[in-house]
Amino acid sequence: ILSGHLLGAGRRSILLAFGRRTAFSTAAVLVIPSLCLLLFRQEAAAIFTHDPKAAAQASLYLLFACIGGPISGMTGVLHGIFAGAGATAVSCRIGAITGWAIGIPLSWAAGIFLGFGPAGIYGAGLAAQIIASAWTFKLFRSSEWMDSGLKRSHAASARLIPARGKNARDIR
Repeated sequence: ILSGHLLGAGRRSILLAFGRRTAFSTAAVLVIPSLCLLLFRQEAAAIFTHDPKAAAQASLYLLFACIGGPISGMTGVLHGIFAGAGATAVSCRIGAITGWAIGIPLSWAAGIFLGFGPAGIYGAGLAAQIIASAWTFKLFRSSEWMDSGLKRSHAASARLIPARGKNARDIR
């Protein structure tokens, strides 16, 4: 919401600084809990199951999830900023392409075709997440997304608020 207000007020540079600061702060805050969970992932997995194979699988998954935690947090903040500014299509495009066109084929290739199994699948998911994060940050820095959000909001406002003059009596 704050990003929409800043953009509407024409404070683009403040929005970019706010977004950058918030995204990096989120990533920094997530480093310590992710590192703690990474170090104690076997113990954390054992809390939920007594099956050694299931615990090993959960521990393997947590390895990749903990590495991706700060990256995911930073990306989530930037996508929230896009959404608040009215540029939701940017987030949808990044998610769809990196998930469906990169993540799934890469998971199949690494996990099944190359024979890395679950580690390959989890690693491919992390790779897709890193690609999404890099793409998100690149688009955020370009600030082109601000224009797409503004164009849509101006078009929506024009439909909702009739012009003065001959259309004014339509309000009554």
